[in-house]
Amino acid sequence: MPTPNDPLMRRTAPPAELSLWDHIGTIPADRTTTQIAGVSASNSMPNRRQQILDLLGSSPQTLFELAAKMGCHAHQISGRLTDLRADGLIELAGARRPNPATGCPAEVYRIKS
Repeated sequence: MPTPNDPLMRRTAPPAELSLWDHIGTIPADRTTTQIAGVSASNSMPNRRQQILDLLGSSPQTLFELAAKMGCHAHQISGRLTDLRADGLIELAGARRPNPATGCPAEVYRIKS
């Protein structure tokens, strides 16, 4: 069992290029990976919502199409689509398109009219 003095158990700051805490200064030494990930996710949510709305404003798209254009994975934005639907900003277009990677049909989303 590792001890508190074990080098593997010490918390260290992530590399500077991750810059998750740039908005508040240095990374506190007592932050866990989960806390750092939570801050990163909450900081990206408003931006992702707006990106989705901007992309859907140009044309209806599937989750997979949106993720490809945003440079992320589908699971990273699927919750944003759920939130945007619940907020009444987007809706299902009533069509499905195949996901090129799997061939599975995917719902098409659009800005709510």
